[in-house]
Amino acid sequence: DIKVGGGGLPQGTGHGSKLSLVDGRYSFISMAGNIKIIGDIVYNDIYSYIQQKYQLTELTSIPSCIYPLITGGDFGNDNLDFQEYELIPASHVSFERSLTMASTIREKIQEVIEAKGGSVCTGPTGGFLPRMNNNSDVFELFLEAIKTTQYTFAQDLFFGLDAAADSLALDDSYRLRDKSDRYQPKDLMDFYRSLRERYKTIYLEDPFGGHDEKSWQSITENIGNTTKIVADEFILSDKEKLEKAIKHKHANALCIKLLDKGTISETLQIAKIARDAEWTIVVSEHSGETNETLLTDLAVGIGADYVKLGPPNRGERIAKYNRLIEINEEINPPEKI
Repeated sequence: DIKVGGGGLPQGTGHGSKLSLVDGRYSFISMAGNIKIIGDIVYNDIYSYIQQKYQLTELTSIPSCIYPLITGGDFGNDNLDFQEYELIPASHVSFERSLTMASTIREKIQEVIEAKGGSVCTGPTGGFLPRMNNNSDVFELFLEAIKTTQYTFAQDLFFGLDAAADSLALDDSYRLRDKSDRYQPKDLMDFYRSLRERYKTIYLEDPFGGHDEKSWQSITENIGNTTKIVADEFILSDKEKLEKAIKHKHANALCIKLLDKGTISETLQIAKIARDAEWTIVVSEHSGETNETLLTDLAVGIGADYVKLGPPNRGERIAKYNRLIEINEEINPPEKI
């Protein structure tokens, strides 16, 4: 019921269900996500089709972009503990201006790193890999770069952090280079609070390990009114995990990666659950991206609050930003803006 590249639109969700049963069970582990997604790709206005079919949003705007400019953790080279250090535009900043802002600040970050004698190599997701003594130094690097631009920190932009804390967990504690002793959950909570106060980190993704549900609940209760507490690896777009997290208020935002489920239909079901719970929705890229732009259409079609396409460099990221520019011009043509 689908013609890839031939203009055919999928009828319902049957094709996704069939693909999920190819190996005889409802598991996607033994089958690469990229293969399953092929059956869902159609080259029409995918975002419009998704919006019309699932009615998760009105097509009046596009998601705000999150720009991960510095990389560490498992995607780094032992340079930093956390996986991504991000710029987040203020709500009043338009998409076009935010893209210009992120590109400008990225160039200034490169200049600051070079001026300090550092290497400006990039990681697999395109972010810089500077070597820092501690994790807080990254935000000082950001501030130094921002000061050389026309933009104002805490007015035009804020900071975000993808901690990917599962990779930092050691039994019931966590390791960070910021001090020699291990961080107990309360210590890590205090560390995040200090980042929120000093560096305006309004976005925290996977701040604790998947086993540490109590800390998830605590941080959401304590700073969730001013900060997006985002579940990615904690939930992995699993329906039961999401419903449990909603019930126990473990987070207030969900990060959706298409490969977590493998079919668009199942991804949209997860998005609807999060939307009905009034959670913030983030659609994110992953490592190993290609020039395919389906992710961009998905983010717009479901009305995601944020989309994470990677730094504004490299072909596979630029392709997605270019697609977002096209969609934005279709939804908000120049004469309308």
